[in-house]
Amino acid sequence: LNHLQYYISLNPTNAMIFTYITLILLFTIVPSSHQFSKTYPMLSSPSITQPQSSMQTSHPSITSPPTSLHAKKIQFLISDTGGGHRASALSLRTSINKLDPTVICDIVDIYTTYCPIFPFSSYPAIYKFMTEWGDGVLWKLFYEGGETDAGIAFNRFLTSLFCTPFFTSCLTRPGYNNSPNLKDGPEDYVVPPPPTSRASMVVSVHPLTQDLPLSILQTLDSKSSKRTPFVTVCTDLGSASRSWFHPRSDVIVVPTKVLEDKAVRVCEMEGGRREGQRVERIGLPIRGEFG
Repeated sequence: LNHLQYYISLNPTNAMIFTYITLILLFTIVPSSHQFSKTYPMLSSPSITQPQSSMQTSHPSITSPPTSLHAKKIQFLISDTGGGHRASALSLRTSINKLDPTVICDIVDIYTTYCPIFPFSSYPAIYKFMTEWGDGVLWKLFYEGGETDAGIAFNRFLTSLFCTPFFTSCLTRPGYNNSPNLKDGPEDYVVPPPPTSRASMVVSVHPLTQDLPLSILQTLDSKSSKRTPFVTVCTDLGSASRSWFHPRSDVIVVPTKVLEDKAVRVCEMEGGRREGQRVERIGLPIRGEFG
């Protein structure tokens, strides 16, 4: 492992490409192992639950939001790589609904819920594997590769090629139930807005839910009279991947001065910040019990 790290450190732009190739090779050969299947069941037999297009009724114990077609809807984009992204989104949903219980907060793991293509469909299990294997050497290579221009371009190419139609389905779906007891599946469906209805605002709570969603929203907005505000809530503290910070985000929320400076620097480096973009140093969203 030390030799491998040294070799790739000589040319870090290859780190992310090497990691993708390694993962594909590993997960096409190793998953037949019984022990591997027990440890990483999501990788051994991935199952993607596709959202249903039919209207569903609300859970009888849940109070439905108003059925107005103009109800406010906020969609939170996450990936369950670690526990912090969903926890932060849930905290934001709780706070928003305390201020206005009529707002529909739609939390969705955009990769595992919508994209059926490997490796995107198995991001949580891949993250677990990378952080555990070889004392996290694969994760270190993936992270360092993602900090390079080549890594950013490679990831952008792959997601655009394979995920665009699936992400579009996610970003155009109607509002879902905002009950804190339910997750993000079609069974949470409550309000029946028209098929063209989508979120009034999109909030990214993950470093890999900026680039492609922003491009899709730009296309969707160009076909309508609305512009969808996009907010990024960075849930990292001391350091954060540059993929968190996109020049087309309207607002970027960070917890520390170090990340505030990095957000401004990265956005200016990648073509300049959107006019009126704000980088706000506010902190991390936490549950009320910890406040």
